Amino acid sequence: MKILVPTDFSAPSRAATEFAVEFSRLTNSEVVLHHAYYTLVDWVKAPAASGEDYPELKSKIEQVRSELEKLEREFEDVNLETELSFHETIDEMMNSVRESGYDLIVAGTHGKDDLGNRIMGSDAQRMIRLADCPVLILNKGIRRFPFRHILFVSDLSKDDSPHLGRLFRLADPLEAEVHLGYINTPMAFQNTEETQEGLRRLQAAFPDRDLPAHIYNQVRVDQGVVKLAQQIDADIIALVTHGRSGWSRLFYQSLTEKLALECRFPVIGLHGYGKQGNG
Repeated sequence: MKILVPTDFSAPSRAATEFAVEFSRLTNSEVVLHHAYYTLVDWVKAPAASGEDYPELKSKIEQVRSELEKLEREFEDVNLETELSFHETIDEMMNSVRESGYDLIVAGTHGKDDLGNRIMGSDAQRMIRLADCPVLILNKGIRRFPFRHILFVSDLSKDDSPHLGRLFRLADPLEAEVHLGYINTPMAFQNTEETQEGLRRLQAAFPDRDLPAHIYNQVRVDQGVVKLAQQIDADIIALVTHGRSGWSRLFYQSLTEKLALECRFPVIGLHGYGKQGNG
């Protein structure tokens, strides 16, 4: 497995780095720590004399490189490398992610109220929306590691077995139990028989696995997800998104992003496109 960790050397990105390193120790995964340093000057294409023309910028870049080198030395026992890019947007980073074949992105965020962090707010949201691999957002760090219980929440509108298969690649090395969940709300009410049938279809796709299924009734979807996660003592919430209508529209445009930035559970977004497989 190949894991990307965007880092700005803050405490949240440190938590993301430590998770990726611990996961690598269990799975021999490759970890890439990526720092995007935005400059008004295109440093890559700048002439060699640019260091003399922009001494403060050159000094700052040297500091960043020094920080990355420290991380390489600290975690030299795992397969870890660092990258430094300049003048790069989140959209450009996600294009690079697709080209490089990453299997997982792990990002830390200060949450919705801290505007000083690059790996936060709108950046975290865009990673969830644009990445073609799972994106794990650590807002408040990790409650427990290795994970014991993962809550996989779906609206059951489509076949989510490929995305569930991708989740097993994270769960299996940790020996974590995956629970299936559906949140029933008054605005998108579904009768019990219909919901149970959708959950049984997911379970049937993996006949050799024990996949406990839960239906939770709540007025708001986000509250229901958190309440269900608390009920089963989950360590992480995994969300699948698909379309642009009804429940899926709420799920895609608001729920994943809201939970990733506000709730105390790590949240992993599984986008409705990209590499798939039943694990």
